[in-house]
Amino acid sequence: MLQLLPILGHVAASTSPSSSVVMDFGCGSGRDIMFLAEEMRAQGVTSWRFYGVDHNKAGMANTIAFAGRRGVHAAYSFVQMDLRKLDAVRGILRKHQNDIKCVFGCRFLHRDLLAVVRDELPVGGVFAWSHFAMPADGRPWTWPHPSKPRDILGRDELVTLFADEFEVLVNVFESDSDHGRPLNQFIAVRRAKRHHTSDKASS
Repeated sequence: MLQLLPILGHVAASTSPSSSVVMDFGCGSGRDIMFLAEEMRAQGVTSWRFYGVDHNKAGMANTIAFAGRRGVHAAYSFVQMDLRKLDAVRGILRKHQNDIKCVFGCRFLHRDLLAVVRDELPVGGVFAWSHFAMPADGRPWTWPHPSKPRDILGRDELVTLFADEFEVLVNVFESDSDHGRPLNQFIAVRRAKRHHTSDKASS
């Protein structure tokens, strides 16, 4: 999130004040979206809306209470959604097509979801993702979690997925502070848009 914050600050400074939207897909406790909301408001960006999106039924009460404690309740909304339901994801992205400035997620991976976000994000929209990735030297994954290969990013997977129409701003690999697992920190902004066929993907 530290790498994303100055990028969003630049977006806010280069656009007229509006009801811009930032979405955290798989928001969990809401820690990351609250941090962004706090920091953006501290920079004087008071018109932006921050959405936590998660399937957890307890998320509404828990994250709204958290937003209240952090003083950003007026800027925060929770959306209960199964992010595997791709038609629902398309629906919320299209609903906010004129307002959305950023979609991000942390330690959550569903590849079809990433493709939908890529296809639906408007020009100027920022995509940011942080997730576990395979080690750089070709070693096998030896950590107990995630335990399944499908839940781990390939080394160049995100930069390849966003190779067309996006400018990659950040693509770095770090070790998490808990267990030393490699993490891909990735941020890209859409610079162009053409017709895609993501509607063919099923939910």
